[in-house]
Amino acid sequence: MKDFTVETWWGIVGPAQLPADIVAKLNTAINASAQSPEMKKRFVDEGADAFVGKPEDLGAQLTRELEGWKRVVREGGLKID
Repeated sequence: MKDFTVETWWGIVGPAQLPADIVAKLNTAINASAQSPEMKKRFVDEGADAFVGKPEDLGAQLTRELEGWKRVVREGGLKID
């Protein structure tokens, strides 16, 4: 498909309605871990890049991915068997 890129990425999500203070604490801890020398080395060893950000950033990424795959299904005429 024109203008469509497939990438492998990971994100960490929690249950719906997780309290905002817990989300904030987890986000801070996960971002700190991803920026640690040990994790940076591990990402490099695996050929990956660490992305750190806010929960809203991951939400936006998930929305973009969903919209992109909807487009693949729609334009490809894909159907469930």
